[in-house]
Amino acid sequence: MASSFDRVMDEMARDRAAAAASIDGPPPERAGAANRIARARGLPAETVDRNLERLQRQNEAARIARLVEQNPRLGRPLGDPRTAAVARDDADTLRRLSEAHRRFWGEPGATPDATTQIMQGVASAQQRAYGAANGLIDRAGSLLSRGLNRLEQGAMTVSAIINEWGATTSVPLFS
Repeated sequence: MASSFDRVMDEMARDRAAAAASIDGPPPERAGAANRIARARGLPAETVDRNLERLQRQNEAARIARLVEQNPRLGRPLGDPRTAAVARDDADTLRRLSEAHRRFWGEPGATPDATTQIMQGVASAQQRAYGAANGLIDRAGSLLSRGLNRLEQGAMTVSAIINEWGATTSVPLFS
């Protein structure tokens, strides 16, 4: 049998659950965003919930500032407030593109002749593609020639059959 203490604790837990499910609280998305920021900054969730929009803007500004610090080439376009506002959702994609650009086009961390290697690779691929295309064209020409020869042979055979039939019968083939 449950003690009076257990009954009181159960009743308090039910009250807390009912309060948490109340429709007077913030929408789930807002509560989740506030909880994430509260954990990251070590602030009470209620304080974050009251200042959520301002804290979200601060987080976005800090994220863009880190992006520009790590990828200086993005500083100029993201320095324009309208461009930065549009790019806010794409900050991670911009970071990855900037890192790929830096690796391949000779900025720190890339091999000095990365551009030359890429151009040589493209030229080699073009030569292979040209050779394959020539082979395909040659093969198609050979097949076409053989097909036309067969068609000509078939036409000659049909012509011979029609001539032979016309010589041995009195019924006209075409009227």
